[in-house]
Amino acid sequence: TNNKIPYQIYGGHPFFSYKEIKAIISTYALLFNPVDWIAFSNIYNISGRIEALVLSEFQNYYKTTNKNIFESLMTFNNPTFVNMGFNLKAIQEHMQFATQEQIFNMILEYLGFNKYIKENSKQKEKYDRIMAFKDLIINVNKSDTLAFINELMLNNEPINSSQDGCVSLLTVHRAKGLEFKVVFFIGVNEGIIPPLKISAEALDEERRICYVGITRAMERLYIYSSEIHYINGEKKSFLPSSFLIESGLFGEVD
Repeated sequence: TNNKIPYQIYGGHPFFSYKEIKAIISTYALLFNPVDWIAFSNIYNISGRIEALVLSEFQNYYKTTNKNIFESLMTFNNPTFVNMGFNLKAIQEHMQFATQEQIFNMILEYLGFNKYIKENSKQKEKYDRIMAFKDLIINVNKSDTLAFINELMLNNEPINSSQDGCVSLLTVHRAKGLEFKVVFFIGVNEGIIPPLKISAEALDEERRICYVGITRAMERLYIYSSEIHYINGEKKSFLPSSFLIESGLFGEVD
């Protein structure tokens, strides 16, 4: 994204269109531009407890003032909207001095998404998506955040999986049965492929998945095994996958 390389997400629901991800992106957009009504309309009722009539009343009030959305919220005759305005304004004021991770965590708390951070079977998919976006946003230079968020807001549309002339992004599981001239197989690290602490049966399945990834390339295969990965926002060190050593594609690691 930073290098303007066109891409498509192959198959499945577009990542940036998931409700929780769209809400996070919209909150960033509103914090940078507190007159962005589209961004506000995406997040004002995350709790699901605000009636459409109340929003209509606020919109009419907002149009009659010379204030931005935050200032209008803080002076609107509704306690929920007043609290919303003060909370958003507080985050905005802290953004100048906060790190990317601190800003993300403040937004998460404001949206009430901390409940998804409790990794459990019911919320695991939402948890994984939120953590994936966290890993993405904290690696964006702070000075580039506005441009990055604007691009996501402008291009947050479903992508045609048959689109030509761009990079296809997909998981190894979705790659089964597909072939590409050039494949970049990333994250081939011990602890990722395969995960840590898995059964012998699961290890065999992970080995098969790794084989699928390696054999999708028709002409060129590039395997990336990074020493450092950000997992759930934390910087961690990794070794190359033992599967690469088994296959002979990588030498023994000391």
